[in-house]
Amino acid sequence: MQRAELVVSFVLDRIGHVVSKRIVKGSGDSAFDAAALDMLQRSDPVPAPPPLVADEGLTFSLPVIFQVKGNETATGSVGHNPR
Repeated sequence: MQRAELVVSFVLDRIGHVVSKRIVKGSGDSAFDAAALDMLQRSDPVPAPPPLVADEGLTFSLPVIFQVKGNETATGSVGHNPR
């Protein structure tokens, strides 16, 4: 089983759009790093944050873990390691 772990950082605006994203800690494999950034782009927009929380924007850093088993497609998880 192939495994890749990385950390992404992204900023959301007041209405839930991803306004910037970057790799904070790369996996060592550019394909997995690109897939994590693509995953963030596909999630845009996310539900808008509550008005009292969202002022100028919200910044998040999250771990992303990919696992590839045999000939299966890569699966990714964000924020935790499913067991």
